[in-house]
Amino acid sequence: MQFLSKSPIAGGEIGLLSDLMSRATADVAVARTVRIGAEHVGVRLESAIWAGLIDIGEREGRSIDDLCVEISDAWSGLPLSTGIRVFVLNYFRGGADVP
Repeated sequence: MQFLSKSPIAGGEIGLLSDLMSRATADVAVARTVRIGAEHVGVRLESAIWAGLIDIGEREGRSIDDLCVEISDAWSGLPLSTGIRVFVLNYFRGGADVP
C-alpha cells in the first residue's frame, strides 16, 4: 500500500500517512453569539474563520453583527455559518464586493 510507504520528506523514518497527519492542523471550532436584528444567534466556526471575519470588519469599519446581518440577508437559503465561511473566502480571494 503506497500510502504507508516511507517518505523522503521525513528522512525515510515516518510513513507518508503519518507525515501527512502531522502536517495537518486541526482548527478548533469556537461558538459565539451574533445579533441578527433583535435575535441572538449562536454560530460555531473555526477560529481562522472568526479571525478572518474580524479582520474584514476592521478593514471595512463594520461590526461583526453588521456583517452577519448582511451575510444572513444575502445567503438566506444557507445556514449562517456556511454563509460566513463563503463570505470570508470570497473576500480574501479578491471578491471584496461580496456578498
